[in-house]
Amino acid sequence: MKTKIIVQSLFICVAAYAHVANADIIFTATLSGDQEVPSVTTPASGSAIGELSGTAGSYVFTYEINYTNLSSPIIDAAGGGHFHNATAGNNGPVVHLFDTAAFAFLGSTDGTISGDWRFDDASNPLTDTLANELIAGNMYINLHTEIFNGGELRGQLFAVTEPTLLLLLGSGLLFASRRKTKT
Repeated sequence: MKTKIIVQSLFICVAAYAHVANADIIFTATLSGDQEVPSVTTPASGSAIGELSGTAGSYVFTYEINYTNLSSPIIDAAGGGHFHNATAGNNGPVVHLFDTAAFAFLGSTDGTISGDWRFDDASNPLTDTLANELIAGNMYINLHTEIFNGGELRGQLFAVTEPTLLLLLGSGLLFASRRKTKT
């Protein structure tokens, strides 16, 4: 009986892992001037959340970026804001411009930027290589302003860990240990 319960618990854990492995990946970033390279002093702050969905050859990254208290308006230098490919603390190439309707965020000091970066974008598609860079934590957001045209806010995107897997694993093992003590 103990063996059957342990096997059932392991099956639940494997099923939970398979669900998580095929789930979309959520990313977050905190935007600040001290992440710029070189760092800048600014009262501005921001945050971002994104979701990578799809599979190899068909990835889509949907994002929302919120920012406030920029020292000056966002400028149209390379679109005013974009994604770069580089590790934290390093500068890297622009790999995608934000695709908000007609760049409505240009000229603002507070606001929200939302959009998606798709595998089938005509100019800068989300390739499998870039999706893997995103997953590895090698992608950052940058906002450029009149005063800080090299970038006033920067935030490294990191995948959110999946606490559900740990919760299910713990529940399965807890269930098994409770059943063991009752038999």
